[in-house]
Amino acid sequence: MITDSLQLLYNINKPDISIISKICFGERQLAVMLINSNLGTCTTLGNHLFAKKKDLLQPDFSNISHRALLIAYYSAFYNYSIVGENQGDILDVVNFNLYQNIVMIGYFRTLAEKIDSMQIPLIIFDLASNEERLTKINKQDEHLGKADAIILTATTLYNNTFDKIMSKVNSDSDVFLLGPTSVLCQDLFYHKNVKYIFGAVFNETEKVLKTIEEGGGIKDIRSLMKKIYLKRPENWT
Repeated sequence: MITDSLQLLYNINKPDISIISKICFGERQLAVMLINSNLGTCTTLGNHLFAKKKDLLQPDFSNISHRALLIAYYSAFYNYSIVGENQGDILDVVNFNLYQNIVMIGYFRTLAEKIDSMQIPLIIFDLASNEERLTKINKQDEHLGKADAIILTATTLYNNTFDKIMSKVNSDSDVFLLGPTSVLCQDLFYHKNVKYIFGAVFNETEKVLKTIEEGGGIKDIRSLMKKIYLKRPENWT
């Protein structure tokens, strides 16, 4: 049984540090640019991160900086292979009217407001927020077991809660992995419940790097971001 999907990605495709052009550590984001100008990011979640390129050769999976660097690398490596029709927002692709019991882990405020406006039941959990709209975290496992759809922030791969959460998911539930930190790699469909992975690629990557270096977050680079997605292949087992 896989207990750390990031380690699974590493075991399948170990990073080639010779193709890394730049690494940028900002207050809110970490970024990795490859020599072909492909760029991947990972949120810091308020952590002070630092790691070196050589750390990718033998990463410590308990080290949050190593995990962030790996995710940014894999985002740069995989996400730009998504081309053509696989562009769009989660609401462009998923019909949430088909579900009766939706759980969101990680508060995507705009998406939540749109789902609320559709009068679809939505339960939200977020460790980093105590807003009234959210349900208390001690109820998370209970609602995961009952949900037929789960919108899951990709930062769970970064903070190593992804596999624990997936172990609590109803076997019939559809999981949608979401956020700029997402790695659009088919190997994450190892979890049979994962139906789509929604992530991003970036235009004007030098400008993105400069913004991150100056402490900018996703809101500051959103205009340079293109939303993309990867759908679980029909024959994937």
